[in-house]
Amino acid sequence: MGRHLGARGAWPRGCAWLRHELEVAMDRYWAAALPADRADRVQRPKLLLLSHYAGPELGRRAGYVCEHCLALATTTRTNSASPPPN
Repeated sequence: MGRHLGARGAWPRGCAWLRHELEVAMDRYWAAALPADRADRVQRPKLLLLSHYAGPELGRRAGYVCEHCLALATTTRTNSASPPPN
């Protein structure tokens, strides 16, 4: 059996949703932790500084989610361009 056509694009959408939620959570954290300093910055520096301010475990977990979401979205985007097997 082939792929379900209704599931096409589910991984990239899921990864985008997960990454969006991570960014929203980091925005909330930085708005509470350092309201005047970090709230308006882009996500990458916030992610890099997270382990310093929130602890190494949380920083590691957030970095893992962000890195793997990007990798999954990139992998599925390239794989979805090829035709499904017969």
